Amino acid sequence: MSIFEEKKVLVVDDEPLINSLLDEALSRLHFDVTLATNGLQAIENLQQGEFDLIISDVRLPDLNGMEILNKATEMGNSPGVIMMTAYATVKDAVNAIRKGAYDYITKPFDIDELEIILNKYFKYRQLQRENTILRRQLDKKNNGLGDIVGKSPAMQKIYDRIRLVAQTDSTVLIMGESGTGKELVARAIHNLSDRGNNRFIAPNCAALPNDLMETELFGHEKGAFTGALTRKDGKFMLADKGTILLDEISEMSLHLQAKLLRVLQEREIEPIGSTKTIPIDVRVLASTNCDMQKLVDENKFRDDLFYRLNVVPITLPPLRERKEDIPLLLDHFIEEKATSLKREINSVSRDVYKIFENYDWPGNIRQLSNEVERAIAINNSNELTKEHFEHLQTPALVGDDYKKKMAGMSIADIEKDAIFETLNQFNGNRSQASKSLGISVRTLRNKLKEYREAGVLPDAMEI
Repeated sequence: MSIFEEKKVLVVDDEPLINSLLDEALSRLHFDVTLATNGLQAIENLQQGEFDLIISDVRLPDLNGMEILNKATEMGNSPGVIMMTAYATVKDAVNAIRKGAYDYITKPFDIDELEIILNKYFKYRQLQRENTILRRQLDKKNNGLGDIVGKSPAMQKIYDRIRLVAQTDSTVLIMGESGTGKELVARAIHNLSDRGNNRFIAPNCAALPNDLMETELFGHEKGAFTGALTRKDGKFMLADKGTILLDEISEMSLHLQAKLLRVLQEREIEPIGSTKTIPIDVRVLASTNCDMQKLVDENKFRDDLFYRLNVVPITLPPLRERKEDIPLLLDHFIEEKATSLKREINSVSRDVYKIFENYDWPGNIRQLSNEVERAIAINNSNELTKEHFEHLQTPALVGDDYKKKMAGMSIADIEKDAIFETLNQFNGNRSQASKSLGISVRTLRNKLKEYREAGVLPDAMEI
């Protein structure tokens, strides 16, 4: 049996001769071929059925290959993409590969050359599937907890809660400071559940304006509004039979909160511009770094939705409250980042462990991960020493006088000092400071706004 047997391929080209040539050649190789003569037709085909592969011209009369590539990559079971290009647009094809395309061929092309690329692609996909199965098997050996690292009593309680709630279909609200690993917990719940072989979708409720977030979550019909040229499935549709994590749920507008409440109650969605409801089978998880009860009290979050989401609460401790896990986390990220950066780290100074254990990590695990990555990226040797982490040893943060001062300080004041000190180290550069702190630029900006309103923001940091 051919490795191409029953594989579905979408061919997109506005030249009838190319379409005809590929239809004949791919059918002879036992592909199930669908043809599209423009970008909009291609996207409609993608929305109506799943494909194993897309072969698309870079230049089309309405859209371009990059837009089709973007649409393909946002789908849950994203098909591979091979771009076709004339010699004059090879640069565009190379850029497409950087964005996720598998390969490209130049026109005029040889069918034998295309067959070689197709063979390589489907062998590559087979390896991907085998690796996914292997990772799942290894994950089960790790009790399904994936990349969550820690052996402290606080984390053992979290693991117990994850394993228990994974066996139900209850809604879970995961709370904790930025960078504590809320999405990892959500993925562990999904992987250990009966839905683990289906999709896990995690839209960020703070990433898009509310009008775009509505169509992102619930989808829209063609012509529902200006610019809605095709029908779009929302994240709830893509997550059907699987799990959706509503990240930063506290940022959702009251209008969207009302619509989400209906989804949780009725288990159905209504895309924008549609008069019909669509039943869905999705487990809903939500995460936040805010005090949700405070938002409810301030009428910024619906109390009925909060109670719907807060069926099973899981609160992740900040890293400063489980410092016994820091050596494990440090070892984990050194191995992970050295591998991804293709570096070799053979030795880590004891001073590095001491520095990490003494630091309070306002950005939590994400900040620790970023610090390890930065140190390895700029390191010319195969050893990590205290010199690579000098900025974590500043007297303002770890000096004896400051340690004594910290004993009488609130966590909020320690966080404020950490933010000011980090901004000073990076000469006010918020992008670099937020990355070092392990928080988003948006979160940093909101913190500075709070400090300004409280009258404690230094003039040099005025926003």
